[in-house]
Amino acid sequence: MKPHPAIPMLLLLLAGASSPTAIVLPTGPPVLLTGDYGYLILRPEAQYREATRDHVQEEGFVPLKAGPTGLSSHALFDSILVAGRTVTLAVDGDPTAGYRLFADLDADGDLAKENPWVMKQGSAELWDFTGARQTKKAYVADVETEVPQDPVSQDSRVPLRFRVILTEDLVQIPGEPRPTRQAVLAQSTLREGIVKSGGKAIRFALAGVGGVYGDDFNSVLFDLDGDGKLDPENRASSEYFWVWERNVNLNGRSYGFSVDRYGSRLTLTPLRRKLPDRPSLEVGHPAPDFAFTDLEGRRHRLKDYRGKVVLLDFWGIWCPACVENMKALAEAYRRLHDEGFEILGVHEGGHEPEVRKFIDEHGMAWPETLEAGKMPEGRPLQRLYRFFGAPNYFLIGRDGRLLTTGPHKPADLIRIAEQQLD
Repeated sequence: MKPHPAIPMLLLLLAGASSPTAIVLPTGPPVLLTGDYGYLILRPEAQYREATRDHVQEEGFVPLKAGPTGLSSHALFDSILVAGRTVTLAVDGDPTAGYRLFADLDADGDLAKENPWVMKQGSAELWDFTGARQTKKAYVADVETEVPQDPVSQDSRVPLRFRVILTEDLVQIPGEPRPTRQAVLAQSTLREGIVKSGGKAIRFALAGVGGVYGDDFNSVLFDLDGDGKLDPENRASSEYFWVWERNVNLNGRSYGFSVDRYGSRLTLTPLRRKLPDRPSLEVGHPAPDFAFTDLEGRRHRLKDYRGKVVLLDFWGIWCPACVENMKALAEAYRRLHDEGFEILGVHEGGHEPEVRKFIDEHGMAWPETLEAGKMPEGRPLQRLYRFFGAPNYFLIGRDGRLLTTGPHKPADLIRIAEQQLD
């Protein structure tokens, strides 16, 4: 039987339709971002065990089985992320004998067999919760090591870097019943590499936390303007991509991208068609237009508010800062609305009855919508404005251009809005 004459042509077409070749780009060792830190909430062991009791069944949480031997009564505990798992960290000592740091890096819950790091005496500039910065005497531990990907097999290992800074001062952390020792943790890192596209070499960096780089809310930075700068703190930058975005345009070519979980490589796959560029979220650029239906069933579109000063508010009742800020926003709305000030609220997740109750109790008279679908596909406004967290504000001028982006204080946003309304 002779083959059908169309079959060879079909095979050629199928061969031409094969997937483009993926480009695998290795990265360098992790570099610690020492200025990107958060506060530890250090507690005595009994209080720490009580505070973490409800987390024992959570995926990735490793409960403390045994503390280090010979600890003093001054020992304090908190948790840290290590290769995707939440493990115990402890500090112990005093100003005379010095301080030591312990961490459950093999994620087995047993700190008794972990070697400590000596915390070296020095100084550090730290901020407190009033926003003030001060250089203080401090004890610092810089940890640079490798940890197992799998705590059971202990086979493959991944690099880990973090820094703990401890002072003798006490600070009142919002939401905590009592002051705690001032201690901060820096564990954000960058792993850099080079990609060549269109005959041009472009720097990139994978940004991770605790040795993990491939989760959806990690990020990739591309030096698109070639200025040699990569800013992992500017989430509104056109060079900042969340891992969940999956696509990037480089020198007129579109690629899909994926990130190795532990940051050893970035993989780019050329796409067959050119994707539109992402709208910019940088100050001075037009705010991306959108439409939404509020909780009362009314339809809105951002461009319909042209001529007004609009505050786009991404928030949640689960967010303490959002709740704290709402009184100031409601007061500003009552005072400035008739002058041309508007607020559009986007609640992130949650359940509508709870959100409605909060809105009524706090006198929030502006349009509100709720996005509770799976991120990012089920939350189109958060996807469009590239979810920075909460609270997150975009102040938009009368001409529709962005005046501010990111987590500004309400007083600053209101002051800028008033200036625009004059």
